[in-house]
Amino acid sequence: MRYEIHHAYTGEDGFEDIINAQELIIDNINIKIIEEETGLKAPLTSWDIDENVPPGDIVKIHLLLNDKEITNPDKVKLLSVGVFLIPH
Repeated sequence: MRYEIHHAYTGEDGFEDIINAQELIIDNINIKIIEEETGLKAPLTSWDIDENVPPGDIVKIHLLLNDKEITNPDKVKLLSVGVFLIPH
C-alpha cells in the first residue's frame, strides 16, 4: 500500500480517533463513501440478546474516487464500534 490515511489526533487512550466523514479531499483527490440501504438487519449475537442491543443495519458500501465508483458493493453490518463485513 502506498498511502495510508490517519487521523491527526489521538484519543485519551492513545489510539487514533475515528475519521467520521462520508467524504475526504486529499491533494485534489475526492474520496466518497456512500451507504446503500438494504432494509436488512444483522442477526443478533448471544451478547446482543443478553445486553438487549438492537440489531444493526446491513447496508452496501460504495467507494467513489473523483465521483467514479471503484468498488463492487458488499453488504456490511454497521455497528457503533465499526463496520464489519458479512460473508456471502
